[in-house]
Amino acid sequence: AFNIYPNTGSDVGVITPTQTITIPPCQNRSFTFKSITLDVRPAITTEPAIRFDSCMMVDFDFRGQIGYGGIGNAVEFNGRTRLPYDAQVAIVDSHFRIDSIAYISNQGGTVATDSALVHFKSDCHRNTFSFNELNGSGFDATTQTVTPLCYNGILLGNYGIIDNLFNVGSIHHVNTSGIQIGTSTAAAVKGNDFRVGLIECSEASTTAYAVNSYGQYNKFDFSTNNAAGDFEAAYKGHTSTVKGYVIIRKCEGNTATAEFTTGHNAHKTYIWNGTEGELLTPTNRVGKLIYDVGLNLTPTAGA
Repeated sequence: AFNIYPNTGSDVGVITPTQTITIPPCQNRSFTFKSITLDVRPAITTEPAIRFDSCMMVDFDFRGQIGYGGIGNAVEFNGRTRLPYDAQVAIVDSHFRIDSIAYISNQGGTVATDSALVHFKSDCHRNTFSFNELNGSGFDATTQTVTPLCYNGILLGNYGIIDNLFNVGSIHHVNTSGIQIGTSTAAAVKGNDFRVGLIECSEASTTAYAVNSYGQYNKFDFSTNNAAGDFEAAYKGHTSTVKGYVIIRKCEGNTATAEFTTGHNAHKTYIWNGTEGELLTPTNRVGKLIYDVGLNLTPTAGA
């Protein structure tokens, strides 16, 4: 018998760039990376580890880890230049998979309060985004301590971010929000579907949200944990949120009092309480709205 992967005391799969890696405007292209870690320490610390320019029909498959050592965004989707063939500046009809993104240090200054593990800064239509782990913390192996650094897991800016599918395993150790939909009532983030295993904010923060939304017609299906009092509410909807559909799966530590906060009562928001057949609705809901979303159930509140 022999060891195919002998322990040499070093990880030959680690690459340490000192500047942002940019994916240029491209159409009908495929990128594949496997079993590597990009430990990006940009010389300009506010720059991201990876930036995607305009993309169409692009398949980006990164089965490894992106470590970030700056103070801005770890990964940016930011169409700046028109596509090679279509006169369009956007990210459309593409698939992006990045298994792990970690905000491992904040070398060079204080982390920006609008920082994100994944930040969307341009129009994005009809894409699929897959992330297994979004980790906003640094880890000190000597002291065995974890320090949350990044403020948001996924941040979608006030752009035309429409009809995308997001598959996420976990978002954890972020200071402000797991998923931030827009930054003001001007948000044009509409019709997106978020499927998330677990959202866990920093235990040091009592004002964080698992989901904080200014968008319209978006769907959220996630589990969350507030056992340590680590957020103000699992979901916050602002005055611009229209017809948000929210499913919060039962998770250890999740309590009804921390599920919703400001704004949700006015916007047809629903919650599945984790008990089969039990649907909680805001007190000003009527039974008709339950049937409108295809759930043939008798309402337990708001009838």
